[in-house]
Amino acid sequence: SKKQRAEIILLDKVFIPYNISNTHWTLAVINFQQSRFEYYDSLHGQPPHNLFINLRRYVKDEAATHSSLPDYDLSEWTEYTPSDIPAQDNGYDCGVFICKFADYLSENLDLDFTQRDTPYFRDRMVLELTEKRVE
Repeated sequence: SKKQRAEIILLDKVFIPYNISNTHWTLAVINFQQSRFEYYDSLHGQPPHNLFINLRRYVKDEAATHSSLPDYDLSEWTEYTPSDIPAQDNGYDCGVFICKFADYLSENLDLDFTQRDTPYFRDRMVLELTEKRVE
């Protein structure tokens, strides 16, 4: 059977894990609800050079190719890199943080967790994966 492609412009949000130099995971979000490109880094770094430019190009290319909208308008879209998000205080929890950023943002929840919550999040993630269910 042929796989169906989702028209991304019909989605609320698209979550993109982004690896920096094979050492750190961050999260990019294409937020169609708020017409903005977002970047979440648990070490509070700046977005990589060209990240937002590449996300814009990706949305335009997808709209042209899969939605028959060659001139998809992104002129009103903004770029958002919040500084008041939870921060990791070690060198190994970035994966947990981006999973929880995506989890909370997908439910439109405030990012109100802290580094202290990561042991619980890790345990819950293991349980969800072993039971083959994610909530």
